[in-house]
Amino acid sequence: MDERSLAAFALTTRLLDIEVDPLTARSFWPLLAAVPNLETLLGLSEAEVGQRVIATDINPASLVRLLDRGLGLANQLTGLHDRGIEVVAGCDERYPGRLKDRLGSAAPPLLYLSGDVSLFDVDGIGVVGSRDVSPEGREVAEQAARWAVDDG
Repeated sequence: MDERSLAAFALTTRLLDIEVDPLTARSFWPLLAAVPNLETLLGLSEAEVGQRVIATDINPASLVRLLDRGLGLANQLTGLHDRGIEVVAGCDERYPGRLKDRLGSAAPPLLYLSGDVSLFDVDGIGVVGSRDVSPEGREVAEQAARWAVDDG
């Protein structure tokens, strides 16, 4: 993960609780538009960050606190990697364009995935459920799968 994606991860992940809410999608995308090179915010003072994000309504003090979570976030990333989970940030060139185009500012700033990220760019359907599915829930999932297969 490059520094730009690490900065996006620090600003948006909920994996560490530091009493500052991470940025939501609706805050992240305007910030990325205002500061395309998020890594340039790393190590800056609150005043310096404030100068760079003046066009947004984001609190510079919160940004500095979020960006200052380095060691804890590095440990979290290592743990995810060890479990086969990859993090793709919205500013990463591998982030699925279709997802960003379709959801706009509601697109998640981070994707946690295992597998081929390019699958986001092909047509498909996903059915998400519970390990302890009810008989009715199982029937609904099976019917949804049948409809998807029948409709190609």
